[in-house]
Amino acid sequence: MRDAEDVRDFLIDRDTRTFCIISVSFVEDILKRTFEHYWNIQGKEKRDEFFGSNGPLNTFSQRSLVAAGCGWISKESAAETALLRKIRNEFAHNHRIHSLDQEPVRSWISAIPAREEAWNQSQMSNYVHALSAASQETRYRMRLYCASMYVVGSTLARSKLIKEELPPEFRDEKGYDGLTDIEQALHRSYDKTLLSNDRHNAVISEGIGWRQ
Repeated sequence: MRDAEDVRDFLIDRDTRTFCIISVSFVEDILKRTFEHYWNIQGKEKRDEFFGSNGPLNTFSQRSLVAAGCGWISKESAAETALLRKIRNEFAHNHRIHSLDQEPVRSWISAIPAREEAWNQSQMSNYVHALSAASQETRYRMRLYCASMYVVGSTLARSKLIKEELPPEFRDEKGYDGLTDIEQALHRSYDKTLLSNDRHNAVISEGIGWRQ
């Protein structure tokens, strides 16, 4: 969770290119560390064997594919991860793309669930006001960040449940109370970033640098 907070703090007021590359690269790094943890990939020689240029887990696509095979990533999250990877790579390699509201990234971000819309159902008026005041670019940035953290939380939760020989979809309760500690912490992070903005009269969260 500390790493997620560090990423959030780093993204303050970053341009969209940096915002997207760093947000999605965090997902890739979490996948790598999950493999290191559960497959006991320790030491330089072993890391090179798995993550080196000729290793089976060298690329983001390889890591996500194998993680899905392990059950750490659900079918839905695997499709989302593929879209995040495309967006990240487009910003990394196409100098003509500066906004999430440009094709082809607009089509990819539009295919990701609009989790930011959940704030419209909030009982707190400042949540609803902040979202209604947001530009399309800001909404897309929120969507990408939420998707990235959703995949991170889901991967960590599912891998832990599988390790404990429980079904990866297992939850004690429905809704927020049924989420794992990791998933709840990431959800609280979304809320904190939105509320922090209200104190500074910004559009969305100063804490995550939504505003563009």
